[in-house]
Amino acid sequence: MRRFALLLGLMLAGVASAASAQAHAFLGGRVQPATKAPEFWVSNMLADQQWLDVLQADFPVVMHWRVRARKTGLFGTVANKEEWCAVVRHDPVLDEYTVTSQLRGMREQKFGTLDSLKMALGRPLTLPALTPRAPGEYFYDIDLTLQAISLDNFHADARGECTGLESSSGIVGVIESLGRSRTIEELTRQSTVRFTIAR
Repeated sequence: MRRFALLLGLMLAGVASAASAQAHAFLGGRVQPATKAPEFWVSNMLADQQWLDVLQADFPVVMHWRVRARKTGLFGTVANKEEWCAVVRHDPVLDEYTVTSQLRGMREQKFGTLDSLKMALGRPLTLPALTPRAPGEYFYDIDLTLQAISLDNFHADARGECTGLESSSGIVGVIESLGRSRTIEELTRQSTVRFTIAR
């Protein structure tokens, strides 16, 4: 109950200060000129006081990424797509931060300071495998959902909810599970400029 009350207080404080907040998570994206691969990043995620308070209160933050290569036109047909999660958490005993990512296989990175974590979260990611092969005009849609979840629910799987992506339930089951334990959520979306794959 104490943890729930603390997170509820953080959520209400975030709502109350939303109008005056200066820093928000910003999602950037572009097309690499030579390869036409998508490159994307999130800036100011932990400059947003809401997310910093949640993390430093030892609640995990789930980053749910979706990147799609779409063909231009009326329906924006999806040519390629990638979807994965990363979990950011703080260990109060060791006073270190951990990022567990499902992208390119499950991997874990540890950071001894908040500044090093901020730098890592802001580094651009590139997905060459999403580059369309067929000739045509395309663009990339990039979505990032940030979710703070209950630590009690999180402890059911010490490596993070992202491990569920490897089960038969797939991404839908994982996100539905997160939705039941969700306390704070923010969605940010970005589309790149159009580019052409020549014949």
